[in-house]
Amino acid sequence: MKSVQKYIIGLVTISLFFMAQITWAQVEFSQNLYAKLAQSASPMPKIKIPEYQKVTLDNGLIIYLVEDHDLPILAINGTIRWGRGAETLKNAGISDLMMETINDQVYGGEIGQHYQLRGIRIGFNSGDDNFNFNGNALSSEKDALLAIVYEILCKANFENTDEVREEWEKSLKQKETDEVSLLYKYFYQNIFKEHPYSFDQDYTLLLDNLSKLNQKRLKSYYQQVFRPNNTLLFVYGDFKTAEMIKELKNFYSHWQAATGTFETVPAVENPDTFGQILLVDKANAKNARIVMGHQFNHAELFDKDLDVRTAFEVGNQVLGSGDFGSYLMDEIRSNKGYVYDISSKYFCNRSGGAFRIITSVRPDKACETVSAIKEMVQAIKTGQRKLIHTEVFRVINHKNAFFPESYRDKEEIIEDLIDNFEMKKHDMNYLNQYIASYNRVTAATAQTALKQLLFPEKMLTVIVGNKEAILPAFQEANIAVTVVSPK
Repeated sequence: MKSVQKYIIGLVTISLFFMAQITWAQVEFSQNLYAKLAQSASPMPKIKIPEYQKVTLDNGLIIYLVEDHDLPILAINGTIRWGRGAETLKNAGISDLMMETINDQVYGGEIGQHYQLRGIRIGFNSGDDNFNFNGNALSSEKDALLAIVYEILCKANFENTDEVREEWEKSLKQKETDEVSLLYKYFYQNIFKEHPYSFDQDYTLLLDNLSKLNQKRLKSYYQQVFRPNNTLLFVYGDFKTAEMIKELKNFYSHWQAATGTFETVPAVENPDTFGQILLVDKANAKNARIVMGHQFNHAELFDKDLDVRTAFEVGNQVLGSGDFGSYLMDEIRSNKGYVYDISSKYFCNRSGGAFRIITSVRPDKACETVSAIKEMVQAIKTGQRKLIHTEVFRVINHKNAFFPESYRDKEEIIEDLIDNFEMKKHDMNYLNQYIASYNRVTAATAQTALKQLLFPEKMLTVIVGNKEAILPAFQEANIAVTVVSPK
């Protein structure tokens, strides 16, 4: 549905573009005009929640339904309250392998080709806290799409496990030699020491476990996870609600609920990594890839205080959005000329998260770049570098202008509602509360949030590159570096 709508929107945009040429030809652009336009305040958006119906079956399966007859399309999306966060060292990788095997079951062989020729699409993926799937087809293929989703949710057989495992092994071995993959492997392996949030990046661990993840174990894990009281379905598109509810009840009423629940172990900081610099030696690397960061275990704070979350989010955009004008880009690229791009990102999951700054530089500039980044974050933390109103305004104005584009369709709005209300237990109107909250952010509140939640002294630095080109500058500056040879 989205692809069809984007095509239509594209045609309209092209038409408007050519119409606008007539008007634009009469306007003389200047720096003053650009500055005036940049300072024009976009109105605070408000997202209208479309009508929907929610049904909960006796076995705990939650179903959201939204009719939309604009296009002859049907979409069935789902979330399963489970994720990699429930894995252990002994079964690390089982979530991703399970999902890879399910996807292969859908698309492999003649049956999969038959579905694709009929325009039926469905894909499953795993995350740290949830599993998700998205399926869509023409409404004329409704019965086939419903049947496929049911077969996967309730009757997956994993007969293709060996073939998928062989392909996955090749992929993991390749990642053991890839610079970006190595960067994240050593970063997450160290800040999330032996925690499930690091397992999907620890390719050595995954390869070690692979032979033990056979069909029997995958099916047992699947039967534990894929249960109605763990699952939310969202049906959207061209159908009649009453008829769809009846069909879904026929499919899922006899699906047995699980007795187990999704449990995670909270991430604990690893003090051994505080301030440490790891250099992963890769002799053929042309550049030095760098990631710097620390754990970001603030899910509870973000859940309780939305204003802290949005203040940090806006402040981090000022710090390192990756756009020209962000502090890191101005200082490390524009002023010093060390890098082509640099950005700061974070994630905040149920059991923990991470803040990280990512860039790539010439090997001989790695030491200076690491020092400059630390100085910048420290200056923000201490208030030596103060955020100012115009910078915060620019971020908020940009969000007000473009944020609604992510919620152009009813489908996106309801998916966001499900995520925030059902999964994160927020208010039903959380989306508009979030918009109102980031519009309240000031330079002072953004600075306070960055000061409260950033810890430059705890930052672990991982560099992947040629040690012969990188190490001398650190030795000359008398900065301790631990050299690692990838396995």
